Amino acid sequence: MLPELLPITEARIDQVADEAWSLRNGNSSRATLLASEALEQARSINYPKGIAYSLLALAFAQFRASNYQEASGQAQEALAILESLQDFTGQQRALNILGIIHAESGNLMSALKAFLETHKVCQQIGDVVGEINAFNNLAIVYGYLGDYASALDAHL
Repeated sequence: MLPELLPITEARIDQVADEAWSLRNGNSSRATLLASEALEQARSINYPKGIAYSLLALAFAQFRASNYQEASGQAQEALAILESLQDFTGQQRALNILGIIHAESGNLMSALKAFLETHKVCQQIGDVVGEINAFNNLAIVYGYLGDYASALDAHL
């Protein structure tokens, strides 16, 4: 957490947002606390990258808590900031979160669109692991839709 007596810096905000992101699956309540704190601090010094990455960690933690509407709004806000910053790594993370939220909410066509966009961004930046995740998520959605041939293609 950010101690109150230390000055707020971009590096410290990044560190807390990164910690929140790393905890998003295993300890979503702690991730929410850290991401909220980093977001508040980033907003206080008008640090767009810190705002965006804090929102991403918060969005995923909210998704894990089944707060899909709130998570979606946070991911969309982060995506808009990241697009303005031309931060493709953050964009693919935001698009992936949105795809997961759409899939879990039953909006499978929106999920497909988000995962296809995630794949495209990953290709642009050479993120092979991100491409693999996008293909895996696409395959899952195709499976939900009963399009097993496309699901198999995505897995392969």
